[in-house]
Amino acid sequence: MVSAKGWAAEEMPDLFPGFAVARVDARLPLPQWEEIISALRRDSARVEACRADPGCSDRPARRVAGLVERLASSDRSHQIAAVNEAVNAVPYESDAQKFGTQDRWQSPLDFFDGSGDCEDFAIAKYFMLRQLGVSDDDLRIVIYFEPRNQAMHAILASTADGRMAILDNRSARITSVADYPAAAPKYAVNVGKRWVFVRLDERLAGREKEVVEMPMPAEATPGR
Repeated sequence: MVSAKGWAAEEMPDLFPGFAVARVDARLPLPQWEEIISALRRDSARVEACRADPGCSDRPARRVAGLVERLASSDRSHQIAAVNEAVNAVPYESDAQKFGTQDRWQSPLDFFDGSGDCEDFAIAKYFMLRQLGVSDDDLRIVIYFEPRNQAMHAILASTADGRMAILDNRSARITSVADYPAAAPKYAVNVGKRWVFVRLDERLAGREKEVVEMPMPAEATPGR
């Protein structure tokens, strides 16, 4: 449960303009995201080792290292588009199909070596863009609810040229918030920060404390 203590709107340019954002950090416990943060460090070390070794036999690390070398001198917009395309080429497979469990968040290199579902795609894109020098402050994984499908979904949002680009495993092109008019965002994370979303009409009605203190769906829902 997320406390409303310290409620304040925080700027997320062009990201779901019908919603206010509360920064909550440790007050939103996400054990699987904590594990991914550790995995990002381990996987980064594997990629760096592979880049320094022409004979690297670490297949997923070699794949990422090659893409980083190829895109290193490209502009940000091209990097975002190329990362979206490269990661979306990995096969989709639900956690139930792959692991026989409801939800599991994979490390980027485990995902690149096999398959995954929506949050795995978002995590891998986050990892790739960090490898290309994109700041954590310009990246956030967003979990939102789709009323049409009655399901949760995960995407990566990245700022580029002052605008918010959306990287979605279900789209070959880079999308924007205009492509998600009915989306109801629940929370967003990057390395170091966590946010929850509240509809502006709820906030104006003075109900933000009630809404923010609702139990969060957290990690069990993306990819279901």
